[in-house]
Amino acid sequence: MRIERYLRALVIAARMTLRGEQPPPRPHADLLDWSQQVSRLVDAVYAAAEVSRLGYVERQNLKLRLDGRLLSLETALATIQHHARREYPTLLRSGAPFNRAGVHAANFNHRYWVKQFQALPELQAAPALRTALERLSAHLDAIPPLEPAGSRVSVNES
Repeated sequence: MRIERYLRALVIAARMTLRGEQPPPRPHADLLDWSQQVSRLVDAVYAAAEVSRLGYVERQNLKLRLDGRLLSLETALATIQHHARREYPTLLRSGAPFNRAGVHAANFNHRYWVKQFQALPELQAAPALRTALERLSAHLDAIPPLEPAGSRVSVNES
Protein backbone atom coordinates (compact mmCIF):
# COMPACT_ATOMS: atom_id res chain seq x y z
CA MET A 1 0.00 0.00 0.00
CA ARG A 2 2.71 2.44 1.01
CA ILE A 3 4.93 1.81 -2.04
CA GLU A 4 1.94 2.47 -4.31
CA ARG A 5 1.60 5.96 -2.84
CA TYR A 6 5.26 6.73 -3.49
CA LEU A 7 5.11 5.35 -7.03
CA ARG A 8 1.99 7.39 -7.75
CA ALA A 9 3.68 10.53 -6.42
CA LEU A 10 6.76 9.79 -8.52
CA VAL A 11 4.66 9.36 -11.69
CA ILE A 12 2.79 12.61 -11.01
CA ALA A 13 6.07 14.47 -10.36
CA ALA A 14 7.59 13.08 -13.57
CA ARG A 15 4.54 14.15 -15.63
CA MET A 16 4.64 17.63 -14.12
CA THR A 17 8.36 17.90 -14.86
CA LEU A 18 7.87 16.84 -18.49
CA ARG A 19 5.12 19.46 -18.91
CA GLY A 20 7.25 22.13 -17.22
CA GLU A 21 4.75 22.57 -14.39
CA GLN A 22 5.51 23.59 -10.84
CA PRO A 23 3.78 22.21 -7.75
CA PRO A 24 1.28 24.60 -6.23
CA PRO A 25 2.75 26.97 -3.65
CA ARG A 26 2.31 26.09 0.02
CA PRO A 27 -0.66 27.92 1.46
CA HIS A 28 0.44 30.54 3.98
CA ALA A 29 4.12 29.86 3.29
CA ASP A 30 5.00 33.37 4.48
CA LEU A 31 3.43 32.86 7.92
CA LEU A 32 4.80 29.32 8.26
CA ASP A 33 8.32 30.57 7.55
CA TRP A 34 7.80 33.47 9.95
CA SER A 35 6.57 31.05 12.63
CA GLN A 36 9.67 28.86 12.27
CA GLN A 37 11.84 31.93 12.77
CA VAL A 38 9.86 32.84 15.91
CA SER A 39 10.68 29.40 17.30
CA ARG A 40 14.40 29.85 16.54
CA LEU A 41 14.40 33.28 18.18
CA VAL A 42 12.73 31.93 21.33
CA ASP A 43 15.47 29.27 21.44
CA ALA A 44 17.99 32.13 21.25
CA VAL A 45 16.25 33.90 24.15
CA TYR A 46 16.46 30.72 26.24
CA ALA A 47 20.18 30.40 25.43
CA ALA A 48 20.82 34.06 26.26
CA ALA A 49 18.91 33.68 29.54
CA GLU A 50 21.10 30.73 30.51
CA VAL A 51 24.26 32.73 29.68
CA SER A 52 22.87 35.56 31.83
CA ARG A 53 22.36 33.14 34.72
CA LEU A 54 18.59 33.19 34.40
CA GLY A 55 17.76 29.49 34.49
CA TYR A 56 14.35 27.89 34.56
CA VAL A 57 13.68 28.71 38.22
CA GLU A 58 14.72 32.36 37.82
CA ARG A 59 12.59 32.75 34.67
CA GLN A 60 9.67 31.14 36.52
CA ASN A 61 10.08 33.60 39.40
CA LEU A 62 10.37 36.66 37.14
CA LYS A 63 6.70 37.67 36.92
CA LEU A 64 4.59 40.54 35.69
CA ARG A 65 0.94 41.29 36.26
CA LEU A 66 -0.49 41.41 32.75
CA ASP A 67 -4.20 41.61 31.99
CA GLY A 68 -5.04 41.04 35.65
CA ARG A 69 -2.97 37.89 36.15
CA LEU A 70 0.61 36.98 36.94
CA LEU A 71 2.67 35.77 33.99
CA SER A 72 6.23 34.50 34.36
CA LEU A 73 8.90 34.99 31.73
CA GLU A 74 9.19 31.19 31.48
CA THR A 75 5.47 30.77 30.83
CA ALA A 76 5.44 33.58 28.26
CA LEU A 77 8.41 32.09 26.36
CA ALA A 78 7.01 28.55 26.54
CA THR A 79 3.64 29.76 25.25
CA ILE A 80 5.18 31.68 22.36
CA GLN A 81 7.36 28.65 21.54
CA HIS A 82 4.39 26.26 21.63
CA HIS A 83 2.29 28.48 19.41
CA ALA A 84 5.12 28.94 16.91
CA ARG A 85 5.99 25.22 16.73
CA ARG A 86 2.57 23.60 17.05
CA GLU A 87 -0.47 25.85 17.04
CA TYR A 88 0.30 28.19 14.15
CA PRO A 89 1.29 25.45 11.66
CA THR A 90 -1.73 23.33 12.60
CA LEU A 91 -4.09 26.28 12.31
CA LEU A 92 -2.65 27.44 8.99
CA ARG A 93 -2.72 23.96 7.45
CA SER A 94 -6.31 23.35 8.57
CA GLY A 95 -7.76 25.59 5.89
CA ALA A 96 -10.13 27.12 8.43
CA PRO A 97 -11.52 30.53 7.56
CA PHE A 98 -9.78 33.42 9.26
CA ASN A 99 -6.84 31.26 10.33
CA ARG A 100 -4.41 34.05 9.42
CA ALA A 101 -6.41 36.38 11.67
CA GLY A 102 -6.05 33.87 14.52
CA VAL A 103 -2.27 33.90 14.18
CA HIS A 104 -2.28 37.70 14.11
CA ALA A 105 -4.47 37.88 17.23
CA ALA A 106 -2.21 35.54 19.22
CA ASN A 107 0.87 37.41 18.00
CA PHE A 108 -0.63 40.67 19.24
CA ASN A 109 -0.59 39.24 22.79
CA HIS A 110 2.91 37.84 22.39
CA ARG A 111 4.25 41.20 21.24
CA TYR A 112 2.72 42.85 24.29
CA TRP A 113 4.22 40.26 26.66
CA VAL A 114 7.72 40.54 25.20
CA LYS A 115 7.68 44.35 25.29
CA GLN A 116 6.56 44.34 28.92
CA PHE A 117 9.30 41.89 29.94
CA GLN A 118 11.89 43.93 28.01
CA ALA A 119 11.14 46.89 30.27
CA LEU A 120 11.86 45.01 33.51
CA PRO A 121 14.79 46.47 35.47
CA GLU A 122 15.97 42.94 36.32
CA LEU A 123 16.75 42.32 32.65
CA GLN A 124 18.69 45.55 32.11
CA ALA A 125 21.81 43.98 33.64
CA ALA A 126 21.71 41.09 31.13
CA PRO A 127 22.82 42.49 27.75
CA ALA A 128 22.73 39.12 25.93
CA LEU A 129 19.16 38.51 27.06
CA ARG A 130 18.12 42.07 26.23
CA THR A 131 19.51 41.69 22.71
CA ALA A 132 17.76 38.33 22.20
CA LEU A 133 14.46 39.79 23.41
CA GLU A 134 14.89 42.79 21.11
CA ARG A 135 15.41 40.46 18.13
CA LEU A 136 12.35 38.43 19.07
CA SER A 137 10.30 41.59 19.53
CA ALA A 138 11.39 42.97 16.15
CA HIS A 139 10.45 39.71 14.45
CA LEU A 140 7.06 39.60 16.16
CA ASP A 141 6.51 43.17 14.91
CA ALA A 142 7.35 42.04 11.36
CA ILE A 143 4.56 39.46 11.00
CA PRO A 144 3.49 39.00 7.35
CA PRO A 145 0.35 40.93 6.41
CA LEU A 146 -3.10 39.66 7.27
CA GLU A 147 -3.94 39.47 3.57
CA PRO A 148 -1.26 37.62 1.61
CA ALA A 149 0.05 39.12 -1.63
CA GLY A 150 -2.21 38.24 -4.53
CA SER A 151 -5.19 37.58 -2.27
CA ARG A 152 -8.53 38.14 -3.92
CA VAL A 153 -10.56 38.28 -0.73
CA SER A 154 -10.40 41.29 1.54
CA VAL A 155 -10.93 40.81 5.26
CA ASN A 156 -12.32 44.36 5.43
CA GLU A 157 -15.03 43.83 2.80
CA SER A 158 -18.58 43.85 4.08
